[in-house]
Amino acid sequence: MKILHITAQKPFKTGSGVYAKKIIEQFDKKGFKQAIIAGISSEETIDINTNLSLEEYPVYFNIKEMHFPVVGMSDVMPYESTRYRDLDEDMIDCFTQAFTIQIMKAVQTFNPDIIICHHLYFLTALTRSLIKDKKILGVCHGTDLRQLKSIDLKKNFIKDNIRKLDTILALHNEQKEDIKEYFGIEESLIHVIGSGYDDSIFYCRGSFHEKDYIRVIYAGKISYSKGLLPLIKAFSSLNIPSDKIKLSLAGMGNGEEYEEILNIAKESSYTIEFLGSLKQEDLAEEFRKSDIFILPSFYEGLPLVLIEALASGLYVITSEIPGIRQWVGEKINNSSKIRYLPLPRLTNVDIPVEEDLPKFKSNIKKEIQNTIKYINENKYNDNLDLTYLSWRELANRIEKILYDF
Repeated sequence: MKILHITAQKPFKTGSGVYAKKIIEQFDKKGFKQAIIAGISSEETIDINTNLSLEEYPVYFNIKEMHFPVVGMSDVMPYESTRYRDLDEDMIDCFTQAFTIQIMKAVQTFNPDIIICHHLYFLTALTRSLIKDKKILGVCHGTDLRQLKSIDLKKNFIKDNIRKLDTILALHNEQKEDIKEYFGIEESLIHVIGSGYDDSIFYCRGSFHEKDYIRVIYAGKISYSKGLLPLIKAFSSLNIPSDKIKLSLAGMGNGEEYEEILNIAKESSYTIEFLGSLKQEDLAEEFRKSDIFILPSFYEGLPLVLIEALASGLYVITSEIPGIRQWVGEKINNSSKIRYLPLPRLTNVDIPVEEDLPKFKSNIKKEIQNTIKYINENKYNDNLDLTYLSWRELANRIEKILYDF
């Protein structure tokens, strides 16, 4: 089988990029021939994995023909990016022309059996409008639906062409219902597939890292929508001696949001460190040095990092994001390993109602303290076998769909 993967973003930085990369790696082990179209900066390479047999069709940004940074599906990306909401007609034309050239080139020279497009958004719609005689599968990552609901860019064009996809992969049942309702797509064409993690990288050593303090860690974009302001404020108000706890934030942001989060963290009397953007192997090692993972996001698709943290032996505190309970399953939900934070009311998908934030902050503080109490009272690490959530198992589920449709 020959598969062409298409993404508008850098395929090595964000959750959806990791998803694409890991599926490509798993399919390579199965002997599939593969190619990828991806948006990258002019000085970069696609850089999926040098050991793979993978044809690459890069679309370069920050060049004369495409004079702006890579367009990001989130308004805040961990690298310099352009927001879809800021694209003018000239920029849209440049984007369309550049990707059209590479799509047509890849289809003619590589001649795929199936095309897998990441995000149910403009580039996937463009691909469907250009290619009529190939089966196209769209993968929803959640941020695509957020863009569709918050801005008007080519909305009718996107909706019309997404409806014409041959099949769609959703991360969870709530997302499936959202896709079905928003696009008017038949339920039988939408498959709930979940996500995965690399069990060769994220694993537990079997016991906690010996140290005389508790380490809480977050990993993701450094932005408002990740709930980092209430997290830092809650952490700074803990009823715990400041030398007995530390907060580590892994990831990058940019612009005013990033600067404000840095400055508020500096004002805390507790130790709050910024680890920057980490490779998967380095993040896994930081997890194994930590005790608690926290994800106070206001909006996510399915956060891969949550499973990576659980697989590394961490206790997890997470916002009750739609789909997470179903994804992780009863075994995890009924264990001691995970605690949920009720979300504040939201406006415009991921902006919390201001008057709900004090309660959200209070819940963060309470759950951190409750988790520390549990850890101190239970001097063992009650780990779980999560290999059923690995990339290998996810690739097997996708493979079955590819052969069936």
